[in-house]
Amino acid sequence: MELSLKKFINEWSLKEVETHLKKTTNKEYSVLSSESAGEGNMNYAFRVGTDKGTLIIKQSPPFCAKFPSIPAPEERIHSELRYYLQTNAHGNLKKYSPSILGFDPELLILYMSDLGEGADYEGVYSGDILETIDLKRLVIYLKQLHTMETPKNTEFQNNKMRKLNSDYIFNLPFDSENKSINLDEVTPGLEQLCNKYKIDKKLKEKVYELKEVYWRDTKTLIHGDYYPRSWLKTPKGLFVIDPEFAFYGQPEFDLSVFISHMEMSSQGKKVFDALKENYGSFNESLTLKLAAVEIFRRIMFVSQLPLVNDLALKSSLLERSYRTIMGDDPFIFFGENQ
Repeated sequence: MELSLKKFINEWSLKEVETHLKKTTNKEYSVLSSESAGEGNMNYAFRVGTDKGTLIIKQSPPFCAKFPSIPAPEERIHSELRYYLQTNAHGNLKKYSPSILGFDPELLILYMSDLGEGADYEGVYSGDILETIDLKRLVIYLKQLHTMETPKNTEFQNNKMRKLNSDYIFNLPFDSENKSINLDEVTPGLEQLCNKYKIDKKLKEKVYELKEVYWRDTKTLIHGDYYPRSWLKTPKGLFVIDPEFAFYGQPEFDLSVFISHMEMSSQGKKVFDALKENYGSFNESLTLKLAAVEIFRRIMFVSQLPLVNDLALKSSLLERSYRTIMGDDPFIFFGENQ
């Protein structure tokens, strides 16, 4: 008699994991253990121990796994799979990606190789320095990703996830009526500081123009969420993970997310210079303006980061971001002490 499976893997017993794993991969496994593979916002992910070693099982429910009240497109796991299939076909990029072991399109479950125990780069927000060798690898990764030949006659729009991301980047943070977060509970005085930007109509007009750039379709594969929590450092090396926001889009968007998060870590100019040296040509002004929007949304809305909790620092970041978007000199974006 076939074992009946519960819908979501966070409720599965070891026997259920074993049954599904065998069915999906067509290989015999004895499952010995299952534990969380790290704290993620969007998906369920578990490290499964078997008689043949460990592997990762990942599922995309129709909501954010960490915040079940927030709906999310459940087919996002398809985008992650497509991204990995393309990067794994590239001679160098496959070194930075897990291999695919099996996929269940009905239950939206993906089996991947285990990259090993590791940690993301979240520590940069509290003072860790991004090492030169890692910085160069992250830049070269983007260069090779953005210049990779994509399969002909294929589309990779990922529109539902793009819509979710677009709302959280370009719309909701600038909505003065949205009360999803009390910013004074994050940093005292932050609510009043942010309100002046949320009611600035000219700023919002500029931000909406940049949103149109985000929605441009191209034949360039971009990661879509290239920030420190998507980089994994393990004994096996550096890996780039969680590409559920990937699509064929504007490469400057990836560059902007990279730069903005490192600027919030007081290392943005170093990243910008590394891109100019090792990435190749890109629209510098557009990149910095998009980076400024990312800083606004990270400080003014629910997608908070473990930044140094200092109102003066956040005020400086917001003011420089404002001047970057509104002015003729986007290089005002960078802080002075870099």
